[in-house]
Amino acid sequence: MKVRIALVCAAAALLCLALPASANTLAYSFAVPIGTLGTSQTYTQNGITITAYGFDNSSRPINLYGKNNGGDENGLGISRAPDSEIQTYNFVQLDVTSLHSLNLIDAFISIGSVQDGEGWNLYGSNTLGTLGTLLLSSSQDMGSTNILSEVKGYDFLSIQASSHDVLLSSLTVDYNPTNVPEPASLLLLGSGVAGLARKLRKTK
Repeated sequence: MKVRIALVCAAAALLCLALPASANTLAYSFAVPIGTLGTSQTYTQNGITITAYGFDNSSRPINLYGKNNGGDENGLGISRAPDSEIQTYNFVQLDVTSLHSLNLIDAFISIGSVQDGEGWNLYGSNTLGTLGTLLLSSSQDMGSTNILSEVKGYDFLSIQASSHDVLLSSLTVDYNPTNVPEPASLLLLGSGVAGLARKLRKTK
């Protein structure tokens, strides 16, 4: 009887380790704080901080602007630019390196203030202040665009208007809080359970 109880407990522990953990979500809203900000601004969720920077097309730092006017007029833009929004000649860059240590499942970006005839580009770079590689273009307003591979592939992601002006509204990422055990670890645990069973039989 003791052998069976021990084996059941060990099997239950093995099953708990094998099951994937439930996902956690980090939702970064760029509508707060509002008003004229510095050339950089940090945003923290659950202890994970990302940093936004403002640059012109010559990679010179410029002040950011937090906008919260309701509707789709919420998010991060550029101070002293028309409508305090991101233009074709400046950009907002996000340092996402803190997210690389997470077991990411999904990542979504939302862009606001996209009117008819307007659009935006997403760039990836591993150098602060450099736009880098054009990753995608869109005219989607406020909808969530999946950028999981882009977040995983680059240290810095930049938003720039492809025409007129836009706002960076939010970045949302889903991740597993703990890593799922590797097969080798599960095999080792299984061997330990088998060894425990043999030992208990001998001592019975």
